[in-house]
Amino acid sequence: MIIRNFINDRAGQLAYYVRAFWDFRIPYSELELYFWDVLEEWLNIDSNPSSPYSNKERVFWFVLHQTQDCKASELLSNPEIRAELEVCLASLEGNCPVPLDYVGIRP
Repeated sequence: MIIRNFINDRAGQLAYYVRAFWDFRIPYSELELYFWDVLEEWLNIDSNPSSPYSNKERVFWFVLHQTQDCKASELLSNPEIRAELEVCLASLEGNCPVPLDYVGIRP
């Protein structure tokens, strides 16, 4: 699988998991499991470290890392974090342009 396909396939899933956590449909532990599943799947991607990132990929990795860098309580109640993630998730879902302000890196 190529990087672009991986990101496109996982972007909607990531948005689903974060929104499900926000809506109390899944516990934080389920979001953590998704994080580790993505990293495990990433190991199967034949990626060249010098391959350029797409803007969507940068936002994807930013959101994924935020799910681990922030405490569950911060993800739920910190208005700044929530606002940033809302914009990112909307772009991953294709509902708005990809923001250029949020940059995540590959594992």
